[in-house]
Amino acid sequence: MLLPFRQISRNFLATHKQIIASTKHTLKSFPQIVPLRQLATNAPKVKVGLCDGLTSKQKKTIGFWLLGCAGMVYGAVALGGLTRLTESGLSMVQWDLIRTMKPPITQKDWEEEFASKTKHDEMTLKEFKFIFYMEYLHRMWGRAIGIAFLLPCAYFWIKGRFTKPMKIRMAVSSALLLTQGGIGWWMVKSGLDPSNNSNKDIPRVSQYRLATHLGIAFLLFSEFFWTGLNFVLKPVDHSNVPKLGRFIGLAHTSKALVFFTAMVGALVAGLDAGLVYNSWPKFADKWLPENMLSQSPSWRNFTENPVTVQFLHRNMAYLTLLVITSTWIIGKRMPLPRRTRIALNGLILMAYTQAALGILTLIHYVPTSLAASHQSGSMALLSFSLWLAIVYILRKICFSRCKTCWKCHLETDDFTFCKSCDIIQKPNENECPFQRLKVKKSFNINEKELKTNLKQLQSKVHPDKFSYKSEEEKVLSDKHSSLLNDAFKTISNPILRAEYLLNDVKMKDDDSTSSNELLMEMMSLNEEISEIVDDEKLHNKKEEIVEEENNIIKEIDKAFQSGNIDEAKKLVTRLKFVTSAKNHILKRNFSKSIVVPFNGFKKRVRF
Repeated sequence: MLLPFRQISRNFLATHKQIIASTKHTLKSFPQIVPLRQLATNAPKVKVGLCDGLTSKQKKTIGFWLLGCAGMVYGAVALGGLTRLTESGLSMVQWDLIRTMKPPITQKDWEEEFASKTKHDEMTLKEFKFIFYMEYLHRMWGRAIGIAFLLPCAYFWIKGRFTKPMKIRMAVSSALLLTQGGIGWWMVKSGLDPSNNSNKDIPRVSQYRLATHLGIAFLLFSEFFWTGLNFVLKPVDHSNVPKLGRFIGLAHTSKALVFFTAMVGALVAGLDAGLVYNSWPKFADKWLPENMLSQSPSWRNFTENPVTVQFLHRNMAYLTLLVITSTWIIGKRMPLPRRTRIALNGLILMAYTQAALGILTLIHYVPTSLAASHQSGSMALLSFSLWLAIVYILRKICFSRCKTCWKCHLETDDFTFCKSCDIIQKPNENECPFQRLKVKKSFNINEKELKTNLKQLQSKVHPDKFSYKSEEEKVLSDKHSSLLNDAFKTISNPILRAEYLLNDVKMKDDDSTSSNELLMEMMSLNEEISEIVDDEKLHNKKEEIVEEENNIIKEIDKAFQSGNIDEAKKLVTRLKFVTSAKNHILKRNFSKSIVVPFNGFKKRVRF
């Protein structure tokens, strides 16, 4: 009785030792344990968008608020231009955020203000009231922008509507807005300093400070407008647009040139350089003006010499117009979406309007109405360039079709699973097959990449993985799987792939004639195949047709790459007939075979 017990104990201990040894060996094979903080640091970070976690209504609310702020900044720039042109900026020489909000009311107040501020004996009190109200309206409009932006910004921030990237943008916008007020006073102060004015009778603000003030306004407008469009506009599908990178590069170049041309225009305004040469296209019958490098050192001519500054502004405007025109010409040849075409047409129209306003302002000796329109037009031109350039940003998230989850009703940019509740989403049945399988939309495809993507995507949505889920999720997984298979069938088949790429192309008049000729040729080929009796000849004919089929596929690829769509369409028609002839041969081979048992299996053999 004792012996079996001892034997059992020994066996138990031996087994226990083996388990311990195996456990030690397994633990040694694991990598070194990483501290929790280091593990959290090394974990892959999920990229957070500006509007993640917001409903569609919340996105529109924030977007329209920012666009409204952008519109107010536009109005402030227009008022600022009128203030400068009417020389109203120096009518208010006090800087106080609260006290200057109350204008003079009584006649006595106006007389005291007029006596203390004006140095021009020829100015009447009525004229002084006009320039005072111009500057007063400009300052009060700036304060209104601060209230319209900062109060809603604080509300959205407290309510948790801002993601981390959005908080950074709002902090930058707040800093720019608060800085702009100080820069405005810094600019006005330069006009009150006699040492800054070469003409002692007519005080002028520093052109450097004027350009800084306008530049901050342009940056603030761009930030509001750009971010607002991110919230309001829906993504646009550009997956079928070839060579989009070059077009987007030109759009961004246009945006930058518009900004810098406007900044040189601010130097023109600060120096009154528009009154130097009032002829176009030449400078007083010369292509190169005189006294361009009259100041010393030479670099001062580019910012302080009115002749040089006007020359720079003109030529930068020519360059901007040239780049915008090139962008429009290239864009017209591309199958751009409707919204992008509207932005592109608006950009080219506004560019030539702005150029015409600049020329008219120059040759008419800078009248107030034309000069104010020219300055406001620069910001309108910047708006169109921003609208066109933001297409690239929205194109990035278009690939995943940002939409609202059917379960939790939150925004998600994953077309398969919701990022918030991890529920499978409703598929877009009209989605491009190339986009669905995440491959480049082109006739020349990487078959290995295509099969790998199909396998990876099917592993996520295969119906077997949803057997224990709800009925809604089962139905959605079936749809996803079926659509993936259909997309793979379309892309993997050269004929279906080419037809999908050519589905929007219209046939020319001579296409029907060439198709009839091809039809007669293929009918002769089919008759020739039907008359072949010898198997070897039939096999050789099949090899010949397969070789021709491969050559046609290569020619189609070349036609797509060169942009010769008409030739590609003709080749696809020929490929259909050649493939039909090949199938005719395969059908004959199939009809000459029978199914026989072989080693327990059924096998088809020819007889």
